[in-house]
Amino acid sequence: MLEERLIACANIIGPIASLYRWRNKVEHAKEIVVIFKTRERLYSRVQKRVQQLHSYECPCVVKIETPKAINEFAKWIGSETVG
Repeated sequence: MLEERLIACANIIGPIASLYRWRNKVEHAKEIVVIFKTRERLYSRVQKRVQQLHSYECPCVVKIETPKAINEFAKWIGSETVG
């Protein structure tokens, strides 16, 4: 997605231990959390791309809105993404 210019940055955190219920069974997994930084208008394209690329049938894709960012950061996000 970085090469496609859908995101300006990806922060990769992990591996982390995850416990969750899936199809009536408690699961244990090592997972990675990735925070993508992009424009508001690119969110749906990023979401679709994650779903295409991810190995999970139901990946966790959560939008966290940033009500305010410093101007330089917002300009950088805009300059590094297209769309």
